[in-house]
Amino acid sequence: NDPSKEELVAGWEKRAGEIESFLKKKNVNKPVIFTEVGYTSADGTNRKPWEAPSQVEDQKEQAECLDAAMTVLTRKSWFRGLYWWNAFPQETDSPLGFTVKGKLAEGVLAKWYKTAK
Repeated sequence: NDPSKEELVAGWEKRAGEIESFLKKKNVNKPVIFTEVGYTSADGTNRKPWEAPSQVEDQKEQAECLDAAMTVLTRKSWFRGLYWWNAFPQETDSPLGFTVKGKLAEGVLAKWYKTAK
């Protein structure tokens, strides 16, 4: 429930490697856009990003998971973008939800969008 940044990056590197293998195996030379990426701000979200796996708030883990995704994906030549899951401007979730508004993850995304080319 308390992964290091290195562990999170390694997890995304593994998934990115699987995507690269698939693209090569199928001889696909097209860009990839993720249609859904998101993490809750609950402890353990790195293991189950599709749900709040605990009732313990962990904004740091949400922020670090999103940062790890961007760290890895922005290095890949096939990566063209992503859609953040449930990033609505209004509050629709509990503090454990997917939204980044008003959370540590909002600053992480702002940093990445400022450096986007």
